[in-house]
Amino acid sequence: DDVVRLSGIPPRGRILEIGCGSGKASTLFAERGYRLLCLEPGLNFVRLAREKLAAFPDARVEPCTFEDWRLEDSALDLVIAAQSFHYIEPVSGLSKVARALRAGGAFAAFSNHPARGDTDVHRRVQEAYARHAPALARLDMAAGLEDRIDETGLFETVVMTRYRWH
Repeated sequence: DDVVRLSGIPPRGRILEIGCGSGKASTLFAERGYRLLCLEPGLNFVRLAREKLAAFPDARVEPCTFEDWRLEDSALDLVIAAQSFHYIEPVSGLSKVARALRAGGAFAAFSNHPARGDTDVHRRVQEAYARHAPALARLDMAAGLEDRIDETGLFETVVMTRYRWH
């Protein structure tokens, strides 16, 4: 709701999604009648997203990285990245996002961030990350993104919103 409200996307607006994964976020926008081009490099995720979006003729899933995607025009109303923008090199990625948007278009990067805690469960999850996926143990997906967006000079006001949950 907030992405739609804050972006000002018009009804039937055009959305590019960077790294749609299984299509969880994509479906929320497709259900509202937006036209989506969803990029996803993982072929298993492409299959899942296509299945999930099959009922929406204005939603297309392409097996492609954002970096390899050929920018066709600058007419997108909204570019979204749900749990994915941390995989993109920020300087070139933000520049490409800006070129893809129409004048007045918006970019929304959103994700879940676990609350740090002193619980046994949190400690055990962090130990598992350190052992099996050390890069994830150090990953902070939101770290400095709003500053990087501001530093490009390519976007207007950056709005950062957090919703706490357990």
